[in-house]
Amino acid sequence: MCPCGCGCGSDEEEVEKVVPKVMMIPCKYCGTLFQQTATFCPNCGAKRTA
Repeated sequence: MCPCGCGCGSDEEEVEKVVPKVMMIPCKYCGTLFQQTATFCPNCGAKRTA
């Protein structure tokens, strides 16, 4: 019997996957969007200013 009690016969527990959302910001110099958590622009190499 499945752990959730639905009667599907599965022995595996379904685990809800949580995917964090990462904000994308434009580079001040070249306009390329990159992750807010990045320190440098992956396109031009400029340091994130804010």
